[in-house]
Amino acid sequence: MKGCKKYLLVFLFLVLGITGEIPACLAQKDKPFGFNPIRKKQNYTFCPFELRANLIVVKTVVDNSDTLNFILDSGVQSIIILDTTLRKKLNLKIAREISISGIGEAPPVTASISLGHTVKFGGIAGYGQNIVVLEENFLNLSEYLGMPVHGILGSDVFKRFSVEIDYNTRQLTFSDPYKYRYKKHKGVAIPLHLERTKPYITVNRLESNGEKIENLKLVIDTGGAHSLLLNQESLPPAIIPHRLSNGYLGRGLNGNIEGKLGRIDLLRFANHDFKNVIASFPDSLVFDSKFTKEHELRHGSIGGEILKRFVVTLNYSQNLMVLKPIKKTLKKPFESDMSGLDLRATGKDFKTFEVSAVIPNSVAHQAGVLPGDKVIIFNNKLANFMTINELYEQLCKKEGHLIEMVVLRDHRLIQVSFRLRRSI
Repeated sequence: MKGCKKYLLVFLFLVLGITGEIPACLAQKDKPFGFNPIRKKQNYTFCPFELRANLIVVKTVVDNSDTLNFILDSGVQSIIILDTTLRKKLNLKIAREISISGIGEAPPVTASISLGHTVKFGGIAGYGQNIVVLEENFLNLSEYLGMPVHGILGSDVFKRFSVEIDYNTRQLTFSDPYKYRYKKHKGVAIPLHLERTKPYITVNRLESNGEKIENLKLVIDTGGAHSLLLNQESLPPAIIPHRLSNGYLGRGLNGNIEGKLGRIDLLRFANHDFKNVIASFPDSLVFDSKFTKEHELRHGSIGGEILKRFVVTLNYSQNLMVLKPIKKTLKKPFESDMSGLDLRATGKDFKTFEVSAVIPNSVAHQAGVLPGDKVIIFNNKLANFMTINELYEQLCKKEGHLIEMVVLRDHRLIQVSFRLRRSI
């Protein structure tokens, strides 16, 4: 389905942007400190991943747990457990409480630190790892991705290895960062610099409304599903798109993220010109207030919707990012939801699809869809035989595409239909 992008790409961005001081890890006496290949003297370690809503999901084991699903996120400092039920299952011993802050309107939230755990994924093991445990699962990522999501792997993985992310084959490759040698056939090399464990690059051109801006400072965020997120307060007003759509952009650790969506005429990234890129503009009240003055020059971030068009290598030790284009996805157009529906996958197997919100004046709203409606039939298919990704692919297929649904409301089956309409 050419040009079809999932709506939840728009509203999952930066839900994982966390600050807060985490105590240093405690080494185990009989194990090497930090992350290392399980097999010694191994030059490369490989790890398959699933790509859900542009997020990298890795099979992970904590201590002696069952296999868990963790998101690999370059924008987060620490290992985080989102699933509150694991606190008891893993018999976590809490050392102390901390306050953590992310994007959103609410004050910082309380979390706990548990010390000295073993975390394994692929052929990698991290010993003596300290884990942040949320008191509540504020993000509910499982409902967005349609699969259990238990936690997040943060920047310690990227600091230890040269990490290659092949979005085409769905494989991660970990290697010694000091032995990495860049060659032109590997892609375009871009200087990378770190601030508070976050990887930044400088993008050399953005165009909108006939205006251009150069040298944008952007975070590379593998844990953001968006294309481009921009801080309006750091940009010249003339560069902001004239046509913007109001909306609910997502949920962060500190509450809902309100803002606007618009299209940037051109973004030059890794020697490629991306046109009509969808950009998210969070409201300044929930964005700027989370950053101190030392972050004033931060213009925003690049997320998975753009990164997945490349084989991405991040080498923190050499301050290097390498991008090799994936031809079949490089030139796909940028699209978002054209229905106005916000869906959640619920139930034991995430096969119950419920409408959690409907954007006012959208085609779904005009067709009479209401929050709380459960989708039973979707375009002549039983919804419980589909995934949430498949539903969203249909909701951004192309303008004018007919959507027919049967929804359950107050024990009654109701048929609704509408044609997709582009809002930006």
